[in-house]
Amino acid sequence: RPDGARVQVQVTEQPTGELAFGAGFSSTDAFLVDFSISERNLRGRGQFLRFRVSASSRRQQVDIRFTEPRFLDRNLAAGFDLFQVRSDFSREASFETESTGFSLRAGFPLTRSVQAGVSYTLRSDEVRAFGAAAQSIRRAAGSRVTSLFGYSLAWNRVDNLREPTNGFRVAFNQDFAGFGGDVRYVRSEIQSGIYRNVFRSDVVFSVTGEAGYLFSWGGDTARINDRFFKGGNSFRGFETAGIGPRVVQLRAEPGEDGDPFISGDALGGNFYAIGAAEVSFPLGLPEQYGIRGSLFTEVGTLGVLPDEDQIEDSGNGIFTIDDLAPRASAGLSVFWDSPFGPVRFDLAHAFLKEDYDR
Repeated sequence: RPDGARVQVQVTEQPTGELAFGAGFSSTDAFLVDFSISERNLRGRGQFLRFRVSASSRRQQVDIRFTEPRFLDRNLAAGFDLFQVRSDFSREASFETESTGFSLRAGFPLTRSVQAGVSYTLRSDEVRAFGAAAQSIRRAAGSRVTSLFGYSLAWNRVDNLREPTNGFRVAFNQDFAGFGGDVRYVRSEIQSGIYRNVFRSDVVFSVTGEAGYLFSWGGDTARINDRFFKGGNSFRGFETAGIGPRVVQLRAEPGEDGDPFISGDALGGNFYAIGAAEVSFPLGLPEQYGIRGSLFTEVGTLGVLPDEDQIEDSGNGIFTIDDLAPRASAGLSVFWDSPFGPVRFDLAHAFLKEDYDR
């Protein structure tokens, strides 16, 4: 064309393979290590393949993940996962689980800000009970096969996915178990967040919340490993599985702090709701140090057990408490974007709690 121009572009391909090793520490998992090998441009077609091994004091996982970014030459990312995961709840609920299986998944955009996804998972779950585990834990012991269909919707209008300062996000996902397999339930969860700059451009106020409900159908009861457990990173100020239904024993005499109960196994719950309000701000240090602080408060609840998992006091002072009582905590966080990776310190105090919580 007379008004056209010929442009020649020369590019150099960057390395697409990666060998990574990481180590860390958290108050929840103690020491943890992570090793992975990944290729982001398999066969020169943009396909992603990763082999990963991670281990901590309470969780060990091996998985292989593959993703085709343009499945059937459409704007559709599809792939599969092969996994084996072992989770140790012996300190909180006298059991451990081991899951082995695979997942098929696909994700696609509905609009510029709305994403959708579908998935299918088939896995074998084994629950092993320890010692004097609660009745509902012993009943769940053994192997079961879970066949799970799921879908997700996410509406994201934040300005920065990693550190949002303005906008909002909403995500909803639902899983249906029972089309084959040994367990039948519907598990629904929703997460949301609103972020706004206040006072100054580097002070961010946020309100986040999440809720979930597990409903069993077909006369079946969801096993303890399918329920919700909250605390630790998911509810600051409480230990992992530190809130919710629990087996307790009445003390002959109240403890030193007036506690009338001896806390036993956590049983998880079929419903939870947790909300948080947080103000994030710089600490007056040079920006290149990557250190920020925040003040936060969280409030929430967890509960709703099936009738067969309720234990009545038969005269030995041992029973189940399941009352959806509200809990709340407040505290200070410090974030450091260190050269070795992100580091977070949470100093939290639970000011609204039950005597049997941890």
